[in-house]
Amino acid sequence: PEDLLITDSAGGRADRVLGLAGVMGGASTEVSAGTTDVLVEAAHFSPVSVARTARRHKLASEAAKRFERGVDPRLPAVAAQRVVDLLVEHGGGRADAAVSDLDT
Repeated sequence: PEDLLITDSAGGRADRVLGLAGVMGGASTEVSAGTTDVLVEAAHFSPVSVARTARRHKLASEAAKRFERGVDPRLPAVAAQRVVDLLVEHGGGRADAAVSDLDT
């Protein structure tokens, strides 16, 4: 209950935990040789929340280290677009026109 989770939800209910927000993702969401579609998500999390979750679960990940130091909250939208641009340019990807920006 103390951790912010990234979930796959249906009907407003969290059906499956995909990762600990700002700390660690799950194996089921990794890109592999068989991946054909990618959803690009970029977020900003509270440094205090990320630090507490990482310590509680003993997960000193690269993501947690970065978020613990603080990240510019305006960066996620720019970073997500850069990822899409690189996938199109170097990976043969095709960008979908649909973009969501939930700023809470």
